[in-house]
Parts: sequence; C-alpha cells; structure tokens
Amino acid sequence: MGAEFAGFAEANGVPEKVRRGMAVALDELVTNTITYGFGKRGTRERGTGEVTVEAELREGQLSVTLTDDGSAFDPWGHTTPDTTGSLDMRRIGGLGIHLVKQMMDEVGYRRAADRNIVTLTKRIEDES
Repeated sequence: MGAEFAGFAEANGVPEKVRRGMAVALDELVTNTITYGFGKRGTRERGTGEVTVEAELREGQLSVTLTDDGSAFDPWGHTTPDTTGSLDMRRIGGLGIHLVKQMMDEVGYRRAADRNIVTLTKRIEDES
C-alpha cells in the first residue's frame, strides 16, 4: 500500500512534506484496522478483512479515503489522550490517532454498508 501511494503522490507532484505526513497517517490507520478491526481484539475474531485506499487531488488538496470491512470504529470519536503527565502515569493508546488528527487539515468518519469509511484531507500549499 505504501509503494502505491508513494507512486501516486510522486506522479502527481504532491510536495514531499504532504506526502510524508499522509504516508504516516495511512500507516497508523491501516495498522490499527488490521490489529483491532480484523484481529483478535476486534469484536469479530476472524483475522482477515479488506481495506481499500483511494487518493485524489482536487482544488489544492490531497484527499484519501480508507474503507474497511472490520469492526465498527470511529477513530475521531474518542477523547484526546493526556500528554501532560509522566510516561508512567499515561494511559496506553490513542497517541497515533491523535498524531493523525494533528497532521491533517480535515478528518472524517462514517459507517455505511457494514464498512468503516475514514477520510483524510491535507491542503497543498502553493510552493511557487
């Protein structure tokens, strides 16, 4: 998946900074989908599933949609983790999704036809 996105981004002249940020976000979200949506921790212990990634450039922004048939999970519907306490006192989990939210200009989630649909949008600055 990473190579396909990199090829798309390079072929379409997506700036390196935007490309790297989106790649990190995709890695985090796809890893979470595989681990929690399809794995033993999900509500269904099936161990398999399908994830599709669609990217498009429009009106000065890169938009990526991830669709999966894993367990229902809204990544944006959870509280922001407390990052002020000591590492020993912090609750485990949630930092990756927090990072994704910070890196993107817009994020969205909906559940339709038994699928999770996550959208990520990043504006592309005019570098001229």
